[in-house]
Amino acid sequence: MPCHTITSVKVVVKAMKLDQLQRTLESMGILATLNGNVLSWGTQSYNKLTNELRVTSQTRAQEIVQNYGKTGVKELAKKFGYSIQSNPTNENKFVLVKRSV
Repeated sequence: MPCHTITSVKVVVKAMKLDQLQRTLESMGILATLNGNVLSWGTQSYNKLTNELRVTSQTRAQEIVQNYGKTGVKELAKKFGYSIQSNPTNENKFVLVKRSV
């Protein structure tokens, strides 16, 4: 493949919340711009109307979707008064503990 070719992967995902996706990308060190129903960063984007995530690789898509899920778990845990403990054997698993009042 020539070095000037840009590879793009289109992934259809269940409806993502644009604000949560933007926070997720920021936590990954990515600055995204919201323009209507499209959140874009560089040559990549998420379209809320079509639920299409356009990224440079399948690996990148998986990374974003996994981090999006983690962001959701962390935000809901905080909202409902749970603390989160990381699982030392699997970074995608958490233990939620209800804080005593």
